[in-house]
Amino acid sequence: MKKNVLKVCFLLLCCCSTAAQAQDLKSVLSGVLSKVTSSVDSTSTLTNVLGSLIGTTKVEPAQLAGTWQYSQPAVAFESEDVLNKIGGTAVATTVEKKVAAQLTKLGISSGAMTLTFATDSTFTCKIKTKTVKGKYTVKDATIQFTFVTGKTISANVKLTGTVLQVSFKADKLLTFVQTVSSLAKTSNQTLTTITSMVNSYKGMQLGLKFNKQ
Repeated sequence: MKKNVLKVCFLLLCCCSTAAQAQDLKSVLSGVLSKVTSSVDSTSTLTNVLGSLIGTTKVEPAQLAGTWQYSQPAVAFESEDVLNKIGGTAVATTVEKKVAAQLTKLGISSGAMTLTFATDSTFTCKIKTKTVKGKYTVKDATIQFTFVTGKTISANVKLTGTVLQVSFKADKLLTFVQTVSSLAKTSNQTLTTITSMVNSYKGMQLGLKFNKQ
């Protein structure tokens, strides 16, 4: 009988401890999410705790060969801190929606843009009727685009099955967009909006996701 009582007490203490830890985590998470959006469900955020991170796996040129069609913006985080990952997932969801709206104004919408990598280290980017060409090199998880104008832009590259994620540091996405989209040069307000999103969160990269055609 005494042993049974001790077992019950031990289980109650464990439950209380777990509940306290869960409450603490919930409090921290709520504090992070309240700054981003009040509509994000913390349970779904915890489920997606791994979030969207930059690529770290080496990518070979042969894996890039072919045509990739743009599907949506990509938000990738450099930090591996657990709390940042949890909060980062919520941030990513919110920012991606806002960026998608801004990119649409520049003519970059799902299916309207393609990126083709050839085996001779050249690439072609098409947005509706505009075509931009150049050369590329890839080393580990970094890709460098060199346009015919001589401008070079580096980005992080990540492959997950048939999904290609290309993400840029700071305002390099804007430079890429300005280079491949003629509309971008006259859309200062749109570019300013995207820039503010990128600069709002330390360790966040902004980019584009493509599906293999």
